[in-house]
Amino acid sequence: MSFFVVADPRRQAAIAALGALKPQSQQAADAALAELVAIAAADPDEDMRFTAIFAAFSLLQYCKAQAPQWVPSLVAAVTAAPSDPTRTALLQGLWRQTELFQAADAKATLAVASDGDLTTGGLAGMLGATLSHLIGGLYHDLAIDSLTALLTTTDKAIPLDNFQTLEYCLAALDRMKLFALAVRWFATGDQKLCEVMSKLIGGVQQAQPFDASLERFPNQLNRRRFPNRQICDS
Repeated sequence: MSFFVVADPRRQAAIAALGALKPQSQQAADAALAELVAIAAADPDEDMRFTAIFAAFSLLQYCKAQAPQWVPSLVAAVTAAPSDPTRTALLQGLWRQTELFQAADAKATLAVASDGDLTTGGLAGMLGATLSHLIGGLYHDLAIDSLTALLTTTDKAIPLDNFQTLEYCLAALDRMKLFALAVRWFATGDQKLCEVMSKLIGGVQQAQPFDASLERFPNQLNRRRFPNRQICDS
């Protein structure tokens, strides 16, 4: 930590190294994390901020019980002054160590990442990888909410093709999760969502992709009436 004040490449190396050192006590961990969060929040160099966030998540692998205290601070630091490097670092944390994030942290991370530049650079790739990891897992619903918004936001909708592996990930979902997603997206009437879902269902190698009831989806159906309550070949 004494190298944090130098103005040469040793500073970034020291920040990175701090994340690889197992703390000797909870107090030592808190002191190191406080330093890293301060850099993530206010350093004028985006590379330093990226490195501090990455190091903080590396350090938290040694003290997971302290994650509820420090992960929200890292999320708040990026949300207050977002940049594509810091968004990417935060996404990497969510991707690699999902269990450290509470639902509110995961939701905020996906939200701030989705506001970045997803047309160039590595942010789109990192977001796609993170969503692919979350879909079907611990924060499946949050990931689907985020993806739905990305595909339909009026002023900057992103094609699914921009996110590598996501299409395969969706097609490989458990049948009931894919059925729930189909009901949700078809019920919106949104052309983009309906086209994506039609493509996903078309890739299912079954004459009848789904055989399930609509009774569990009153909100998505929004008072619509169906003469046959079973999804069939149509």
